[in-house]
Amino acid sequence: MVGSVEQPQLASVKAALAANSEAECKSRIDLRSDTVTQPTLEMRAAMALAEVGDDVFGDDPTVISLEREAAALFQKDAAIFVPSGTMANLIAIMVHCDSRGSEMILGDKSHIHIYEQGGCSQIAAVHPRALPNLPDGTIDLSAVEDAVREPNDHFPTTRLLCLENTHNKCGGRVLTRDYMRRAAETARAHGLVLHLDGARVVNAAVALGETPAAMVEHADSASVCLSKGLGALHWLGAAGQRRVRPQGSPGAQGAGRRDEAGRVHRRGGALRPRRRAMPAEDGPRQRKAPCGRAV
Repeated sequence: MVGSVEQPQLASVKAALAANSEAECKSRIDLRSDTVTQPTLEMRAAMALAEVGDDVFGDDPTVISLEREAAALFQKDAAIFVPSGTMANLIAIMVHCDSRGSEMILGDKSHIHIYEQGGCSQIAAVHPRALPNLPDGTIDLSAVEDAVREPNDHFPTTRLLCLENTHNKCGGRVLTRDYMRRAAETARAHGLVLHLDGARVVNAAVALGETPAAMVEHADSASVCLSKGLGALHWLGAAGQRRVRPQGSPGAQGAGRRDEAGRVHRRGGALRPRRRAMPAEDGPRQRKAPCGRAV
């Protein structure tokens, strides 16, 4: 685990990586996407020295450590590490809509609706009902209420509301905590579950001067990405109620991981400096938080 890496080992690995890393940094500035961010030297060193195990058998200590730390950071019951955001969102959809004939409400400009190959219907057999996203990335909550179907043998059963924060196709707009609270109240008033596609929810936390936990507190589950501004390799996965953990096992989708510790170590290194940089609940708010260094 990252905290257990001995300093002499860490220093030697960092020295070996420094030349290549410096060359990479000087080669170009790539502004195509925040998905092309590069890991720090500390992250690379942590990967090289990571403690490994077989996650399929549940004994990879680094994967377990990352999942526990993420659950604590976002103040959710549990977290699952998965390889991609599409899988993270799909797991949440399948857990929340676990009966045939289910329907989910989502924005017409959302990543789930546009960029995930229709997995909610193709794989999860869930009917998507897309409502217009407003310019600020929100969905009109009165439209959500109107879209919830009355019980009828001819209709699918509305079970899930999905939101996205920050909202990619709406220019990276940030959904406020107040909107998330009202969305959750609307969902629960109609017996729906709320899932947040939080690919860039850490960015939203920085923009609003909030903690990561505050940004997902009203969601029943959330997917979180570590491969963008935090510079890690893949996604953290879905964090939420404890029932998401056993029902959402990636093994059912052929995503069992063996010897994942190196890559997971890098994600843990991405989480820790961000966690330290976030303002405390009762402390002063700061609009900027550096990605920083892994420990």
